[in-house]
Amino acid sequence: MSIAQLLLDELERELEANRELLNRLPDGKWDWKPHEKSMSLRRLATHVAEIPSWSKSILLADEIDFMSPEMQAWVPREMQSKEEILAELESAAETCRAHLEETGDEDFDRDWTMKAGDQVAMKEKK
Repeated sequence: MSIAQLLLDELERELEANRELLNRLPDGKWDWKPHEKSMSLRRLATHVAEIPSWSKSILLADEIDFMSPEMQAWVPREMQSKEEILAELESAAETCRAHLEETGDEDFDRDWTMKAGDQVAMKEKK
């Protein structure tokens, strides 16, 4: 079985868990924060829904730099309902599936870095 197929299987398990979590969110509590320094429930839920769409930066690039001009220009969407957040999760999942399907085992045989400018958070060496 290919690495991409293993990841597709894992993606489906994670999507099921994320759908269950997002379906449990209470309507009308979108501005609630678990801590004063935290993101709002709306932003946290949106973040969970958006993560699979990062697949291009994670699978098809050598690094993701949160201080890059592209990442700094990114503005998170303000979703207004549970239905909108769940639709975003499904859209992001489709994007991720497409990226995984075009990724061969040889694509995983490279170094990959997650950083913010000069600060390296994670470096995978192959």
